Amino acid sequence: IETFFSFKPSHLMSKAHEFYASAGIITEIGSEAEVVALVAALPSDVAGLVRALQGLLVHIFWAERMGLSAEEQRKREVTLRPVAARLLRLAELARGCGRAGAAACGEPLPLAHRLVSNCRDFAVTLTALLRARGVPARTRCGFATYFRSPAPAPVPERQTFCYDDHYVVETYCASSGRWVTVDPQLDELQRCTLKITFDPLDVPRGESMDALSSADSFFVSGARAWQLLRCGALEGRLFGIFDTRGAWFARGDMMRDFLCLNKSEPLPWDAWGNLMRKRDEDITPTDLALLDDVAAACARATSVAPSEEAEEASFRALRELYARVPLLPADWRPDVPSWCPLFDKCPPNE
Repeated sequence: IETFFSFKPSHLMSKAHEFYASAGIITEIGSEAEVVALVAALPSDVAGLVRALQGLLVHIFWAERMGLSAEEQRKREVTLRPVAARLLRLAELARGCGRAGAAACGEPLPLAHRLVSNCRDFAVTLTALLRARGVPARTRCGFATYFRSPAPAPVPERQTFCYDDHYVVETYCASSGRWVTVDPQLDELQRCTLKITFDPLDVPRGESMDALSSADSFFVSGARAWQLLRCGALEGRLFGIFDTRGAWFARGDMMRDFLCLNKSEPLPWDAWGNLMRKRDEDITPTDLALLDDVAAACARATSVAPSEEAEEASFRALRELYARVPLLPADWRPDVPSWCPLFDKCPPNE
């Protein structure tokens, strides 16, 4: 795949690219010496960063299959929201096996010393590392069909698999003028088990009706999922994770995608504000109109190869809408962990 580091200096970047090339409140890496040394020692290309992350993190739902039975306290590492806190914990784990600072890089850490993570953690950490290098990157929340969760009966026409809750990364490739979707959690074990045939460094997207009808393995943003649900192209019961599914899940992931695009990357179970917390039956016509506006703003930002003018216009609209839609509580603190009981059960895939 093309190098992703042939990017413009910041003073030549568009406003949108400059925004996504700098850290936000969640993706700052912090100033702790061990963390700074670890980050500096990591590779300087996307493929290398992804390989390194797969040797530093272990996915909570794949840990046992890899040979790690994580204790309850270790599972709670997925509640750490800011990347700085996650990297600090990773540095502590690496120090515990004699691999402090830069020494944590290179060979994969022993399983017991990898940071317990989920798809959001892989994605947000890669986003933070790219931004630390001045590369435009953004986390996206939505749904993947390549985890092969069978669709519930009655099986919809042409839709064999469910849309499973998932996070990925989009990074801008200046040489080709396009946003490329990267799934950093898909290591060799997962690719073999799930029979992944596409390149995880260039994941297929399901944003168009043509893609939905012609492929069975892709990622679709939360915003586009909401639009497909609203127009009747897909059913709400397909969206979610494990046996927890419904239109409300698609609505929640759409709003989490909105937060990600505005550099406030939430945990998968974070639900802030009425638009995310209301039951489907309590959503009003006014709510629906606002939800549709959010979905449209996010969907416009999803264009894979936009013109600079179109991207700047969609970016301005996205930021203006974010300023008008109250989501984060007034007393919200990114460093306060939250736990979801759903993660007390760990099926074989996500």
